[in-house]
Amino acid sequence: KHVYQFLAKPVLTKETSPVEIWSPQLANNAAFGIKANGRKTADGYEMTVYVPWSFVNSGRTELQTFSFDIGINGAFAGKAKRKIQMMLFGTAANCNDPSAFARIIRSSKK
Repeated sequence: KHVYQFLAKPVLTKETSPVEIWSPQLANNAAFGIKANGRKTADGYEMTVYVPWSFVNSGRTELQTFSFDIGINGAFAGKAKRKIQMMLFGTAANCNDPSAFARIIRSSKK
């Protein structure tokens, strides 16, 4: 419950452009204000994802902390199956054990 997976299809241009994202748990990401931009860099790829606090905190008591992870799937061109997966914070057991996720702490300090 309250776990969402967002998938992004990278933009392979040098100009910052909107990135197509979708979630198996949501019918329409844009309706919640979730969006992403990305661009190819000289040594890799850069992506910015915007998830409004109102979405993270929707319909629940006021959250002060939430956890997240970022995974990258790699595949060979023209092949449907994943060849490799890298996780930024978690492990291969992310779907069962989110204990290694990074945490964002909301503060009222300005």
